[in-house]
Amino acid sequence: LAMLPTLPFRRPPFFLTASLLVLACLLLSILFAFLTSPPSPAAPPDKATLGRAAWTLVHTAAANYVPELEGSKEAARGFVDALVVLYPCEECARHFGEFVASNPPNLTTRDEF
Repeated sequence: LAMLPTLPFRRPPFFLTASLLVLACLLLSILFAFLTSPPSPAAPPDKATLGRAAWTLVHTAAANYVPELEGSKEAARGFVDALVVLYPCEECARHFGEFVASNPPNLTTRDEF
């Protein structure tokens, strides 16, 4: 058998390897965004999804609360009061309003809030 000539293996240039890696990352991010995209604006979130998002917002605000900053106590109280009025689920807003009325937020420290 005649031997075929062997060609020396050469690595692709760095920019080609990096470009393929960037392209793969881009495609994966597009796929991830497509698979995890929220429902269309025509379909509002259900009660459970809205509740989880609201608690995340409230807990994040409390975790970043700095009572020493001027106006922060008034702003935090306004945030809680606005949430009672503006919450999209009427039943949940009523329950939250009742809870806030019987348990007003303690805004003295971050941990208390």
